[in-house]
Amino acid sequence: MKHTYVLPLAALVFFGVFASAQSTPLLPQPPALWREVTGVTNTAASANPVVTRPHVPAFRISRDGRIGFRVISNCGFALLMPEKLTNFVLLTQNTIATNNSYVMSSTAYKYITSPNVAKNPTNFYDVPAGSSGGIDHATIYDPTPEFPTAGEIVNPTNDAFGNDIYHLKVIADYSGTIGGIKNAMQIFVTPVTLVVTNPKTANASIFSLKRDSLPKGGIIFSNTGMAFNEPNVV
Repeated sequence: MKHTYVLPLAALVFFGVFASAQSTPLLPQPPALWREVTGVTNTAASANPVVTRPHVPAFRISRDGRIGFRVISNCGFALLMPEKLTNFVLLTQNTIATNNSYVMSSTAYKYITSPNVAKNPTNFYDVPAGSSGGIDHATIYDPTPEFPTAGEIVNPTNDAFGNDIYHLKVIADYSGTIGGIKNAMQIFVTPVTLVVTNPKTANASIFSLKRDSLPKGGIIFSNTGMAFNEPNVV
């Protein structure tokens, strides 16, 4: 009689421990480096995202990594300046509350049609009258010495004042109705020239940006379904 309740009691204890383990599973250890994931927030006081920690902007960049180009349709340029950093990016304190990265020369982008930013994309396509649509995405092409092409200039060059000169090409994807063709897409290439003053210093800036000639369009693709294509140069 003394040992009659030992087995049921042991089974009850085991079941209780098992049930408790199932209801409260063990969590993994938190990472040693606990950082905010996005680093970008929207606030009611600002229409633009606010960077909450240092980061490198997601641009299409020139071969030397100094000219940044926005992928979205307004086609803005920025100057990236590693000389402004006093430490590694991830170890740099967020000492400014601006809309852009600390490595940019300005909190405003450079446009050919500044200050009329809305008109800027029209510099990078040339479609027949009556067409409707616009640029979905765009990128830049920067010649490389590894694959020389006649007439192309390896960037940057210098002028008599010590400025850096960049000869780039904007490659833009126009989607919409083109010359009566619906759901069409056409790629345009537009050469541009940027002049950077005080290059490779913490005081550098984009002095000027101009279009060198009219955009040149390729063949028109029909029945594309108005897809948001994103061109890249590889």
